[in-house]
Amino acid sequence: MKYLLPALIIVVTSICVSYTSETKIDNCDTVQKGEFYFYPKSSNKKYKIIRDDKFQKEVTLSNNDTAIHKINWIDDCTYSLEHISGGVKPPEGMKRPKIYNRIIIVTNNYYLFKACVDSLNSKYCLNDTIWLKAK
Repeated sequence: MKYLLPALIIVVTSICVSYTSETKIDNCDTVQKGEFYFYPKSSNKKYKIIRDDKFQKEVTLSNNDTAIHKINWIDDCTYSLEHISGGVKPPEGMKRPKIYNRIIIVTNNYYLFKACVDSLNSKYCLNDTIWLKAK
């Protein structure tokens, strides 16, 4: 009888976790192309990302300002972005750095990523979420 309550708690917790967790998809190929949505934790801005084989377009939803980047896939889950045009202009004389991105986890609703300036080993990195559908 003294083991019944702990066993019951474990069973109920397991059921709750299985119903509330996202399905993890181990294939980054599913998010290499398509339309995605980004709502940075650090601001109120909203972006639509349109990605194909060669380019990634980032559209600011409030004003339709569009930044275009050349995309280079390093492996199935890692890619770099090189700025081509649009977006916020850097200060005079500054060159835009390459941004390296690693997709960490893909689910049926979103993927988690890490983005870093110049290298994935940089101290200037961001971890956030890209949504597969608009929120």
